[in-house]
Amino acid sequence: MIKINKLHKQYTLACAPVFENLCLNFSLGTSLSIQGKSGCGKSTLLYILGLLDKPSGGEYFLDNINIITLNQNQKAKLRNQYFGFIFQNHQLIPYLSVLENIRLPYHYRRDNIDLSWEKYLLTKLDINDLLTRYPHELSLGQQQRVAIARALITQPKVVLADEPTASLDSDLADIFMALLLEYVQDKQALYIMVTHDKNLAKQTQRQIYL
Repeated sequence: MIKINKLHKQYTLACAPVFENLCLNFSLGTSLSIQGKSGCGKSTLLYILGLLDKPSGGEYFLDNINIITLNQNQKAKLRNQYFGFIFQNHQLIPYLSVLENIRLPYHYRRDNIDLSWEKYLLTKLDINDLLTRYPHELSLGQQQRVAIARALITQPKVVLADEPTASLDSDLADIFMALLLEYVQDKQALYIMVTHDKNLAKQTQRQIYL
């Protein structure tokens, strides 16, 4: 699904590269974690993979599509088609209700909502009672569960997560990981997670250290 070759990222010529010469392949039906010291480029790599940032050089192929050659509009279409994102700071829209936030990806796709899948996610994440609330009325843990539901609502082929359990207690973190690993197998998806939590990282099929 994803192949990168000699990928590197450098913000300015005066600064050292964030990372360089990365060569990796990511297959569907796989879960993996990215670990490393702060500042080593974990989140930067995740954002490049999700087409939210661009590399300074190298090759990036998504489903055999050469990403480097695409313009911003083309990348936006692919981002909406392929990816679900779980951000560390949730990134919920403050003036939308919980249900509206969760369904937001459908607005961009203009697809019909899969109500049975939506019901499954709401129940699994225990957020059925929160649907009419707004983000400021939720705890950090509740906000993160809403963000997880939003990431999975369109059943994306690739799920990218940046410290996804930082706002969750250990029990909810375990439920979240079980849900994602189940999703990877059932949907034959690719799950890439940046984390400092070694116990969570061990649950993925592959571990990468930057």
